[in-house]
Amino acid sequence: VQLDSDLDPLPHDCVVWAAGAAPPPVLASLVGIPLADDGFIDVKKTLQSPSNDYVFACGDCCTVRDSPQIERAGVFAVREAPTLTHNLAVARANLAASDASARQPYVEYNAQSSFLRLIMTGDGSAVAYKWGRAVTGWLNWSLKKKLDTDFTDLFSDERLQSHSPTSAFASAAPSDDE
Repeated sequence: VQLDSDLDPLPHDCVVWAAGAAPPPVLASLVGIPLADDGFIDVKKTLQSPSNDYVFACGDCCTVRDSPQIERAGVFAVREAPTLTHNLAVARANLAASDASARQPYVEYNAQSSFLRLIMTGDGSAVAYKWGRAVTGWLNWSLKKKLDTDFTDLFSDERLQSHSPTSAFASAAPSDDE
């Protein structure tokens, strides 16, 4: 690896180029969906497009307005999910509402100001980073493994069968009598 033409190359066994998240090219082709300055889908704190109340986005494909603390990290996508689920149910109910007074309000996603980064290093340890400090060790690996396992267990077959994915919409769905 040569960092500068005036310097000798650095010896190396492997080079990993980590350039950060970039918006997928398909986003630029979405007609009528405004993009933020960074090229990701622009959404309000309700996770709705500012141009259409019935277009939603969350996670790494979007930039939430007025929320500079939201980084491209899974923790934010996971924590946006309840807001998205609620607001999709509200959108469905609002579409069925007979007049404006029957419309329900959307809720805003308010991200935490900081989060713990845990990165496994492949050797039985992990790096933990928060508040400008980094610590490495096997305890971090154990914590990361537990958090990941607990999260993936939420999606076990048994759990998914007992919790219908459409249950969030049931309360907002119009009844057959309406």
